[in-house]
Amino acid sequence: MTIALKNANFAKSTLGGNITDVATVLTVASAGDAALFPSTGTMRCVIWSGSLATPMQDTTREFVTMTFSSGVTFDPVVRGRESTSGKAWSTGDCIALVISAGKINELEADINTASGHLDQDVKQASSPTFVGETLSGLTESLPVFTGASKELVSKSVVNTLTALAIPQLISNLKLVVNASVNKLDIFTKSGGAVPDATNIITVAIPDGTGSTFRSRAATYLSGTSQFILADAANYWTKGSLDAEIKTAYVYAIWDGTGIVWALGGYSGFTRVPASTTATDDDFFLLEASSTYTKAVTEYCVCVGKIHYQYDTADTPDHTIQATVLDAPQVIWNPKSDYGYQKDLATTNSVAADIAEYSAVSVTVKQSGQYCISAHGYGVHASGVGATQIYIKTGSATYGSAVCLAAGVNIGGNYWSSYMESVSCSAQRYLNVGDTIHLGAAVYCSGGNRSLRGNDDIVGATALTFHRAD
Repeated sequence: MTIALKNANFAKSTLGGNITDVATVLTVASAGDAALFPSTGTMRCVIWSGSLATPMQDTTREFVTMTFSSGVTFDPVVRGRESTSGKAWSTGDCIALVISAGKINELEADINTASGHLDQDVKQASSPTFVGETLSGLTESLPVFTGASKELVSKSVVNTLTALAIPQLISNLKLVVNASVNKLDIFTKSGGAVPDATNIITVAIPDGTGSTFRSRAATYLSGTSQFILADAANYWTKGSLDAEIKTAYVYAIWDGTGIVWALGGYSGFTRVPASTTATDDDFFLLEASSTYTKAVTEYCVCVGKIHYQYDTADTPDHTIQATVLDAPQVIWNPKSDYGYQKDLATTNSVAADIAEYSAVSVTVKQSGQYCISAHGYGVHASGVGATQIYIKTGSATYGSAVCLAAGVNIGGNYWSSYMESVSCSAQRYLNVGDTIHLGAAVYCSGGNRSLRGNDDIVGATALTFHRAD
């Protein structure tokens, strides 16, 4: 038996025109979509309502068997397969190539046929016998077992079924460091160059109710499928330091029509941040020459990770790493790594009590569960005094923020001999735009009061946060 039904990954589109319940020709939305389907042979597809996310939600879904003709046209189309009924469908309804029960039954029948051919050779065997056999183009030694019941097991068939049943969330994407080491190229694995009609990149992009497979098969909105890290640009305020390796993440944005590539400083973004300031935590660097306008209403997903160095003493300033351990990686939607430590830059020293105030603050750019810690070093010149540290969240106005934790150190210490160290920690779910404050106060009966900053001791007073979900 020869397996007739052809397969392809991520073959999905919408109908390009209305069809009746008995029509034997249909069109899909674009030639790019049509190219996702097998170009020869028949295939098993399912049609369902465009208002529903999956065919499982549509009780009137219809299986069809169809063959590609040309352009956007499939002809002939055999209607109402696998106990479904032909139905009139409208422009915009969904169609996708699927692995159905009929396809699995076809594979089982093929296996059984091969098993029957081998039956006489193994009839008397009392232990496993391995026989070289070609099974519908899958060549492998087939272990054949005899006894009360005979089974034929092919690893290649199992692997094929597994591959067909579990879709790849990213297909044909390759991240390549350019000869100009401050540039990253978005290439296809199949073509070794930017995507085109023959070499297509496909990505599953979540949209709030699930994931939909989207494709990039050409230049879109003038984007060149290349990132260029500009000199003197301190992206995401990660700083310039010789030999320090930093991370950045490649994102696929769906704007409703096509995929736009972007580079972000952290993983975990699912909506497109609108920032246009390169030093912001949520800045997205768009692919070169793109005319896309960022909109927080549009969805995105992380598809890759790079490592780079930023050193203004180098030429160019940015060096994207290409060695084995730090080379670009293709990954899909990794857990968020958003978070960092922010220090008090300059010591606050006055000849009076330092009343409680926001010494360090951060506005979070992702919604999620956060682990937060704060520590500070306070100094007072004479008498009994105290240093207090607080964690507050919510409002950008310190007095209106909610206190989550506090710590205090009380002692009779002196400027020349001792600093009071205070720490506290908290966890809290925060929304985009919420502020985290490290609050501080230093009191004593006389002399100078100080809250130490990086100009005295690096990291003396610091706020640390990271997403935990």
